[in-house]
Amino acid sequence: MPFIQDLSIDLRLVKDYLNRFRFAPIVLGAGVIDLSIYLLYILISFHFAYTDMDQLIMWYGASEFQSGDFHMFRYFGQNYGTMLEALVGSLFAGVPYHIALPTATLLLFLTPYFMMGKSSLARWKWFLPVGFLLMFPPEYFMIAFMPRDFVTGIAVTSMSLFFINQKSRFSFFMIGLICIIGWSFQQNAALLGATISTYAAFHEQRIRWSNVLWMAAGYAVGGGLHLLLEYYYVLHPELIVHGAWEFHFALKQVWDGWKNLDRHFQWITPALLYQGWFYIFIFLGLLIWSYLKKQWNVFAATLVLGFITFASLGVLKIHDARDNVFFSHERMYLALPVAIFFLLSRIKTVSFSLAFTAIGLVLSVFSMFRFSGIKEKHLENKQLQVVQVKTIEEFYDDCERIHALAQEYAVKLFLLGPHYQHFRVTSTHGCQSQYSDIKVLFPEYERKTWDTRAVIKAGPTRFLWHNTGKFEMDERIQDIFEETDIPGLYLVSLQHENPIEFYENLGYKVKNY
Repeated sequence: MPFIQDLSIDLRLVKDYLNRFRFAPIVLGAGVIDLSIYLLYILISFHFAYTDMDQLIMWYGASEFQSGDFHMFRYFGQNYGTMLEALVGSLFAGVPYHIALPTATLLLFLTPYFMMGKSSLARWKWFLPVGFLLMFPPEYFMIAFMPRDFVTGIAVTSMSLFFINQKSRFSFFMIGLICIIGWSFQQNAALLGATISTYAAFHEQRIRWSNVLWMAAGYAVGGGLHLLLEYYYVLHPELIVHGAWEFHFALKQVWDGWKNLDRHFQWITPALLYQGWFYIFIFLGLLIWSYLKKQWNVFAATLVLGFITFASLGVLKIHDARDNVFFSHERMYLALPVAIFFLLSRIKTVSFSLAFTAIGLVLSVFSMFRFSGIKEKHLENKQLQVVQVKTIEEFYDDCERIHALAQEYAVKLFLLGPHYQHFRVTSTHGCQSQYSDIKVLFPEYERKTWDTRAVIKAGPTRFLWHNTGKFEMDERIQDIFEETDIPGLYLVSLQHENPIEFYENLGYKVKNY
């Protein structure tokens, strides 16, 4: 009988479903444990062991926040970026900065995946973020866990998912507001913000212009706040040591990017393929799947994401990078895997998530075996890289040496000359995060403009000056110089001018203060 046949088919489907997910909790538990080991292994063996001149700015920021000093909203010395990682890291009181700051960045990195897993309507929703992350190569995490303001905007943008399943006018306003604020934090978040906003514009698989208008209102308010902050730095140019890059677009760069997709996407490509063109198939797969399922919100969001991703290759700044994790092309596209994950999380396919986890378990083990070789490759000639790198031990040793010298000569100021070499990678910010009783300044490129002004205000003083370059020791300065046992290190005793004036009078360049 047809009724009996239909019932037997339904019962078989139920049986297959139960058999399929009988061991789902075990697989999920194994995935969580494996992911934890994978991420901690990278964090401990790489981020806890090495630092660079940009990360040390975050160290200093965390030390200032712990002291209650909030000098500026943006990344120190810049009119873009933020110190959010330093703020989060400052909450880990008593924890060394080389541990606290990467840990803070890890938490910010995981925030979007947690938010999207939480907001997903799919059964066994935590399979997807666990399995998805397990499929990525180590380089993705090596870049993303650096406390260098790479993931802050993405984390902030993901907060809009609090409102993604709500249908009130306020929720759409907040989605627009949070997305533009996330972009203001860090512009690489634009990919995620555009994807979420496009998805939210649809209701019951049809675009709702009222939703669009309320999101536009949120964008307008957030954009206004961004412009006010921009105007603040117009009024205070002395705070800008490293200004924001100018927007330049060239069609020939689009073609160059298309020919070299691996260069831009290889380290953020899942399944260890290291092939940037794989993203073309990811986009095509999402488009076909969402079209067949008539999920027009996912379809439209995929189109927007794909267009912005590949069109952005024409932006000249996108190409300002090296074949190294410390200054990678992929840092510009860290939001791309997150945006892809968001689209996958809205498809609501259980078997898909389970397959991700199973494959990821295998790939992550393979990645951990390869990690030592990968790490050594990126650490070759670390002193000669655009963003110079040191081991944590080397950095601490240099700072201890600077502090010991300051105590030996009873000075509170250590001035770095234009040709300093021995302390080249020892950022002035990093040393002050360890020793608050001394100031270490590099007037030619000093981000701590408030310290520069304090030195000027204090007037003439005694200080140590490290300069291995050649300069003429004339009679005017001979009397105030005392050579030390270290080549290029001088004890300077000023009588009439402050240290910054001294630096300028020698003919050296000084940044705005």
